[in-house]
Amino acid sequence: MSILSVREVSKSFGGVKAVDECTLSVEAGRITGLIGPNGAGKSTLFNVIIGLYPPDKGEVTFDGVRIDGFLPHRIVRLGLSKTFQIPREFRNLTVLENLLVAAPWGATENLRTLLLRPAEVRRQVREQVNRGEEILTSVGLRALRDEYARNLSGGQKKLLELARALMASPKMVMLDEPVAGVNPVLTKTLLDVIEALRDGGTTF
Repeated sequence: MSILSVREVSKSFGGVKAVDECTLSVEAGRITGLIGPNGAGKSTLFNVIIGLYPPDKGEVTFDGVRIDGFLPHRIVRLGLSKTFQIPREFRNLTVLENLLVAAPWGATENLRTLLLRPAEVRRQVREQVNRGEEILTSVGLRALRDEYARNLSGGQKKLLELARALMASPKMVMLDEPVAGVNPVLTKTLLDVIEALRDGGTTF
């Protein structure tokens, strides 16, 4: 069963056509690769799918919902997350704080709740911290929870990108060159994590 469908999607920047009538589908519960040389438009296509760029034409459907034209936060809430080719960590926050930034806070995003229901806010904060620590454990970064993100190695930042994407409990994660520039040891760690998540039902 297809969880993601892209049909005849195109995207141009000025006179440069970065994506030209691309059509593809991704089966749920699998790891699917998109292969092409540098400059082929892979990252642009990912950015169109996740809502960072609007397509010039074509359709994108995720889990039965047409999402082309949706803003990124709405797409993430539907269950589709993305990591970036170049990690975009919050350098001056700790590893755990980077995850909490990406957590879905629900009712605590409401000012009324923050002011009038502090016990609920504290409960949700505890839940998100616990979830963040569980995810850090699963990707092998638990020991670095209090380290500033700027001090991580390139490979550790890739793991942090994945961990942050997982905070939204996605059905599918798009990984943009997840092992580029990563040493062999951390590459194996990252691939093992991805396979374990796939076995648990997450699509890549």
